Amino acid sequence: MSAIPLLGIGAHAHAVVKTWVVNSGSWSGTFNWSPAGAPADFDDVSLFGANSLSKTVTYDVNDGILHLYGTIGIQSAGQGTYELRQPGTSLEAATMSIAGTPPVNGRARHVLTAGGTAFVGSTFLADNGLISVGAGSAYHAGNFTHFGGTLTIDPAATFDVTGRYAFGGGTTCVNSGPMRIESTGGLEVNAATFGASVDNFGSLQISTNANFTTSLTNRAPFTILGPRVITAERWDQRAGTITQFGETHGGFYWVQGGATWNLMGGIHTQATQIAVGFNAGDGTYAMAGGSINMNGFSTARIIVGMTNSGSFLQSGGDVKVPFLYVGGSGSLGSGRGFYRLDAGSLLCTGQMWVGTENAAGGTYVQTGGRAEVQRLIANDLSTSNSSIQISGGSLLIHASSINNGSWSQTGGAARVEEFLDGAGSISVTGTGSFTTSRLRQRAVFIGDNGRVINNDILGTSFNQLNRVNSLTIEEAGPAVRGTWNLDNTLLAIDYTGASPLPAVQRYLTSGYAGGSWNGTGINSTMVAAFGLAEGYAEASDVLGPTGGTFNGEPVDGTTVLVRYAFYGDANLDGRVNLSDFNRMAANFGGTNKVWSQGDFTYDGRVNLDDFNKLAANFGMSFGPTITPEDWVALASAVPEPSIALSSFGVAAAAAMSTSRSRRRRT
Repeated sequence: MSAIPLLGIGAHAHAVVKTWVVNSGSWSGTFNWSPAGAPADFDDVSLFGANSLSKTVTYDVNDGILHLYGTIGIQSAGQGTYELRQPGTSLEAATMSIAGTPPVNGRARHVLTAGGTAFVGSTFLADNGLISVGAGSAYHAGNFTHFGGTLTIDPAATFDVTGRYAFGGGTTCVNSGPMRIESTGGLEVNAATFGASVDNFGSLQISTNANFTTSLTNRAPFTILGPRVITAERWDQRAGTITQFGETHGGFYWVQGGATWNLMGGIHTQATQIAVGFNAGDGTYAMAGGSINMNGFSTARIIVGMTNSGSFLQSGGDVKVPFLYVGGSGSLGSGRGFYRLDAGSLLCTGQMWVGTENAAGGTYVQTGGRAEVQRLIANDLSTSNSSIQISGGSLLIHASSINNGSWSQTGGAARVEEFLDGAGSISVTGTGSFTTSRLRQRAVFIGDNGRVINNDILGTSFNQLNRVNSLTIEEAGPAVRGTWNLDNTLLAIDYTGASPLPAVQRYLTSGYAGGSWNGTGINSTMVAAFGLAEGYAEASDVLGPTGGTFNGEPVDGTTVLVRYAFYGDANLDGRVNLSDFNRMAANFGGTNKVWSQGDFTYDGRVNLDDFNKLAANFGMSFGPTITPEDWVALASAVPEPSIALSSFGVAAAAAMSTSRSRRRRT
């Protein structure tokens, strides 16, 4: 584009004013002008009509020279139209002024077709004027003042402004194509509806409530003041910082290319999508106040790190959204996302992903505030990287969720009302509290004062089986730090390598706490309330060398089983009978023993204390009733010392008369 000198009337010593004096015709026609002769360089041109005749002036100068004119004025004050048409030709003017008279819009026209090009220093488009830039054509303006009329730009055309584009009139720019504001200029919007698709490299000013009906791509810093309302079908922020105190509505909002969007107050609502970090580069959305409410659209979403890296930093305010993607967006993108909640609230009524399928990764950090999510998927299909880090605040997840990533919690309270499954890992330390109805993960670590709690608040998870491959609860000397409260659930540790049974024994011994079942390690609110215990065994010991079925699910031989049980239920089958006594009898007087060998007091020894535990519960069952014949067989099998036989005889005699009434189910 050549330079556009800002020339006007009288800018050149030899300039004259040329006035069109015929109906339609060619610009080059000698007798179409007064004074006679086609306009020369620097001349001012007047195309003025005041009657019902329509006139078309065809700019046909195509001599290989770009001619520069002063001011070209196109005005229709009558019922006819006045049109300057450029069919594939090029002209340059210092000033272009286009205006018409009501009631018909488009009375005064400048139409570029078939590759026509205009270079204009300053353009004034007023009421009832029209500029139409057709396919393959180009309009290059220095300053463009748009007080009314219509500007149409074909999607295959070029329209750019190197100075200021000031928009202040009517329902203009309807169905327009792309408009480019260069970095030397700026976009100034002073009217309600702006229909052009704009790519703004310059400054941005919006002085009133405005509706961008197509798209605004902006690289300039801008402050949305309250109570101003801005509606955009698509706002693409590609650089600079937007600071929002007012209200924004509708469509798609993209923050990329190093841009930052600061929501300090006001409301962002009726949006379909907010994407932070898109094709044009990284982006940051920082929220200190105000609210984002996207629940008006069932498919609305916030995507943090869509195809590049994105960060969403929430230190206040309220977010409500059906779907939240942190790191990629499934089939739409594979970027890296970071969401941090320090204060305020997050409500995701649909599903939240942290690390979508094949994404570069996702991280969710919560230090405070309150988050409520319908369902969570972390590291979708184990094809991404996912990290959840919680040190404060509260996180509530309603539906069964999946974690194939890393969950690290040092504080705060997290709850999954249903199940949390997956191939990930969970670490709960510090003052962190993690609650779920059922937990299935590759690895679980609990340390310091951290707590994992099985709690069936929905009444659907009684007898649920937790499954892990590795369980570590921190130990400091003889002290066990960290707690897993199994409540009314069971646990299977499907290990590889050395058996964790000795560690599980230590965890249970600590949780047993002399029978109160409120110690650190593995404990249970339910067993404490009902006088039960937590039994444990190798699956190969109680189910067979290759394992078997535990709580209705298959387990292999290298699995440690933990379940609520009656004291004395050595083989964890839910009954205390002769089989359990035989196990205890075979190890009576021994040391370094475990539950399945008759140690029901968690001290590693099998003695009278353990016998008394079994005898007190003989006949108790979670299943079929023990028969009187079982008692007789047991009485004949009681080992020395004789005090044990004597004690058992008394217990057996009392139990035989009430065995059926003592049958118990939980």
